Parts: sequence; structure tokens; C-alpha cells
Amino acid sequence: MNSVSSGLVARRNIIDTIDAGLSFYRQEYQSLVALLLWLFLPVYGFKFLLYKIGAIDIEHIFNTFNFFETSSYTFTNILMLLLDQCINWFSGGLICQFMLERTHEQNISPWRVVKKTCASIRPLFWISFLSTILIATGLVLCFIPGVWLFLQLLFTTPLILMEGCKTMTQVWQRSQKLMRLEWGRAIGLVAITWLLLGILGFSLTYLFAGIYSIILEQIAWIGGLMPDFDVLKLTGGAIVSVLLLPMQMIFVTLFYFDIRSRKEGFDLQVLIDQL
Repeated sequence: MNSVSSGLVARRNIIDTIDAGLSFYRQEYQSLVALLLWLFLPVYGFKFLLYKIGAIDIEHIFNTFNFFETSSYTFTNILMLLLDQCINWFSGGLICQFMLERTHEQNISPWRVVKKTCASIRPLFWISFLSTILIATGLVLCFIPGVWLFLQLLFTTPLILMEGCKTMTQVWQRSQKLMRLEWGRAIGLVAITWLLLGILGFSLTYLFAGIYSIILEQIAWIGGLMPDFDVLKLTGGAIVSVLLLPMQMIFVTLFYFDIRSRKEGFDLQVLIDQL
């Protein structure tokens, strides 16, 4: 039994859940980033080709849609927004499946993680799409219903990948059971993790901005050429996104493990399987 898998499924308070998530990310970041690069490099390459043929602007390679700009509401941008969302849903599925595999085995095949995630791709995309529409509608109409729906559907990806839920009804009913009397802890987890990721994202963005300045000065001094600052900025933003993207799903999955352990003895079940 390896130390990672044996401690992954456990009963924790919110602070311990976040600490365990950070520890897991540090130990597994190479595998997690490799999984995400396998997914994101072809997508960004495809978008770069679209930019080269003039189908999209350069800023839309990594940031396709802006809800507050009327110019974003074009057919191409909406298609790119849907593509981005599908990639985000699938990447969350990869992280969740990776963690499920990690609870049982020390050596994990990336291909098996991808294959098992692809096996649930239809319900993953469809249910995630419906959940996003519901949450967005709730946020637009009165904000509070959107927050409530977001928390209610927090475990959508784990329920699809780990419990095999195939319909929105199954996810909703199962979520109600798991979230019962857990609203305070869920709000605390989401608030702290968003604050943490915001601080990390802000710090890394400024770090890359400093690197841009050094690169620009050196290239301009040595070669007399001024590189495209926008390209460097967009590339840095993409790197930050790939580095931080796994963390939110790690926290959510660990919280899911915690609630199932408290209510259903999931930690004991995993321990028996390992033994």
C-alpha cells in the first residue's frame, strides 16, 4: 500500500482537505500536468491555426469569450466558448479519474485514465452542459439561486466518473443526499479554495510579467528586434491556467471522498480493497 493512495480517501475538516489537496498536487504534478498537456496542446494548436487563417483574433486563442463585450457574441466565438467548456469538463474528468485510480494503485497508466474518462464522455458533457446552464441562469436571475445550484451540483464530475451516474436526475438525487447538512462546509471549501487560487494566479501572473520584461529587454538589446508582447502574455496566461486548473477539482474530489467516508464508510471500503 503506497502512502499517496492510503491517505487520499479520509475524513478531514476543510483546512485538512485543502492541505491534503496541495500535498497531492505537489506529489503528482508531473503526471497531472502531462495529462492536461496531452489535452490542451492540440486544442491550442487548433486555435492558433484558426488565428493564422484569420478566423479568430489572437486574444481569443486563450480567452475566447467575454460576456460583457457585445463583439464577443458571434457564431465563431460561441463555438469556441463551447469548445473551451468541453475541454474544461473533460480535463476535470481526467483529474477525477486519475484520483480514483490513485486510490487503488501506485502505478497508473495515463492511457487507461484517458480511456476510462472517454467512456463517460457523453454524460460528462451533457450533464455538465445542463448544470452550467442552470447555474448561469440562476446567477443572472437573482445570484443566490445560482450559488445554491453551484453548491448543489458541486460533485457532478465525481458522480459521473466514480459512481456512473448517466442522467441529470441521477446526479441531482445523489447530490441532494450527499450535500444534506453539508452546506456550511461546502461554502467554506469553495470560498477558501477560490481565494487561494486567486492569490496564486495573481502572483504567478505578475511573476510571468517580470519574466516578459526581462525577455523583451534582452532580445531587443541582443538582436534589435522587439518580440510580440501579446503572444508572450497570452502564453504565460495559458501556462498559469494549466498549472492551477487541476487544483480546484482535486479539492472537490477530496471533499467528495470526505463526505462519502462520513456518511457511507467509503474510507473503510477503500482500505478493505487495498488490503
